[in-house]
Amino acid sequence: MKSNVILSLVFCSTLTTLGCWVGYDTESVPLKTDAVDATGSNDATSTNDATSTNDATDTLDVNGGDSDTCETCGTASCVDLDTDSGNCGVCAMRCSGECLGGRCDCGGASPVPLYSDSHHCGSCTNDCTTAQGATDQSFCATGVCVYDCDSGLGDCRTERGCETDYLQDERNCGTCDNNCPQNQECLDGQCG
Repeated sequence: MKSNVILSLVFCSTLTTLGCWVGYDTESVPLKTDAVDATGSNDATSTNDATSTNDATDTLDVNGGDSDTCETCGTASCVDLDTDSGNCGVCAMRCSGECLGGRCDCGGASPVPLYSDSHHCGSCTNDCTTAQGATDQSFCATGVCVYDCDSGLGDCRTERGCETDYLQDERNCGTCDNNCPQNQECLDGQCG
């Protein structure tokens, strides 16, 4: 099997992990090819079912051959990740402004990638570095803040920042979900 088939499968698996093509039947999707198979023939009408004679694939052709690439993001039609405000840069990343080149216009000097910008993480107004107890080392990964917390604080409920006091919280003593036994307090991160 050619290496680009493996790359296509890895690419599809990665997009599925990111939320693209959810519920999409990849077993019956027609495939488009510009490569030659192991026998030296080029069969552009091949599909990825068990009867296929061409094992070299490049891109899914879900729009009848109108383009070389097509993101579907769980829908039957193509989505332009460069301009679609509902899928700006990656599938399901909603931009409240205009989506320009896969980046969201949040009203600043230039558009930002909502999936990785720590000052505009998942939305134009979500700044990971200004959350309660978060340091400026906090960052954005796939549109979700990953908090670096001030000493003694933790992020036990991700939607709130570094809201947990590890030094005194009896339900999160020293770390998230570390419950002190009944009649014990959390002192300096230790149950006692």
